[in-house]
Amino acid sequence: MTRWLPVLGLLAATVGLSTFAGCMASAPVGPAELYWLMNRACYEGDEIGVRMLLKAGADPNGVRDYEAFYKSRYNGGFEPSWPINQAAYGGHAEVVDLLLKAGASADLPEDEGQVALTIAAANGNLGIVRMLLDAGADKKAKRPDDFGSESSVSTAEEIARRHNHPEVEEMIHRFAKR
Repeated sequence: MTRWLPVLGLLAATVGLSTFAGCMASAPVGPAELYWLMNRACYEGDEIGVRMLLKAGADPNGVRDYEAFYKSRYNGGFEPSWPINQAAYGGHAEVVDLLLKAGASADLPEDEGQVALTIAAANGNLGIVRMLLDAGADKKAKRPDDFGSESSVSTAEEIARRHNHPEVEEMIHRFAKR
């Protein structure tokens, strides 16, 4: 499949299907490139790009690809962000669903401890919160307030309350009782 990526990328770019097709068409795509392209596609909500990258062998969690990316590009100082978290940041429910169906974990913490559920709760994205809870996301997962401050931590339910998202807060509360 990898040898066909340049052809598929060029074809997709020609008809305007994916914002990343041009990148895929211009050079061989290895794990290091898959990490960056997958995160970008997830953040932008590029469902076609995500599908293409998964077919090309991208790790739906991004962990394996991050290791290759980090080793090839950086000597330090670059903390990972996972595809599902990027999709949650961008509010792209279709991409979150696609990643979960491809085997992504709903509970991959970033360096500061946040997971997709805490991100979706802060953004008030009820659909993504429901999807993550249905996929088994940890309802008690906590993230440090102010990203990295150890002085206090909050659960997704507390985050939803603080950001004035009562529907999200109620949904998480109901799931927590299960």
